[in-house]
Amino acid sequence: MTKNGTIKGDVTAQAGSHISGNATFNGKTLIEAGATQSPGNSPGTQAFNDLTWEPGSSDLLEINADVLSGGNPGTDPGWDWIIVTGNFDLSGINTASAFTIDITSLNAGNIAGDALGFDITGKTDGDLFGSFTILSFNTLFGNFDADAFYLETAGFSNSEVEWSIDLVGSDILFLAAYAAVPETNSVALLGLGSLGLAMLMRR
Repeated sequence: MTKNGTIKGDVTAQAGSHISGNATFNGKTLIEAGATQSPGNSPGTQAFNDLTWEPGSSDLLEINADVLSGGNPGTDPGWDWIIVTGNFDLSGINTASAFTIDITSLNAGNIAGDALGFDITGKTDGDLFGSFTILSFNTLFGNFDADAFYLETAGFSNSEVEWSIDLVGSDILFLAAYAAVPETNSVALLGLGSLGLAMLMRR
């Protein structure tokens, strides 16, 4: 279901349901196992008084531009942002019962495609594309553990991008880094060079 505007009362997203839109939820919101949260109608913002993520639920995170390309959290261009003005509860999430974040790239037309700002030209192993605030909260219930989040990247079409999740202050941040060109390529080139040198020496 797509919700915009102000939603009064408590909301429970059950298995198979999908909450999207730019809405403010004034009650308590529970994302149960099998349900998906998806802020905005493309990149956008959802605001909650209280939000609980249960294990087995997921968040669809759409990104169409990084900061250097004009993107900001909760805007278009930019990426999805969740604001929790009260309690954010992830106490049920742990390494045995993970929460999935489905990282999806959109092009400038907000359809599936490469997001702006993830060009690997000039990048080397470990270079940071940027950090992406995806959720801000007032009070946290439960212990944050990066290993309790499964980062699904099949929907992010830009190549050579790796993702990690971290907690900094009252924000959950994604960190995007350039994925290393496999060392085997360098080894292979070195091997070809050595082979060529050996052939020259034999002549």
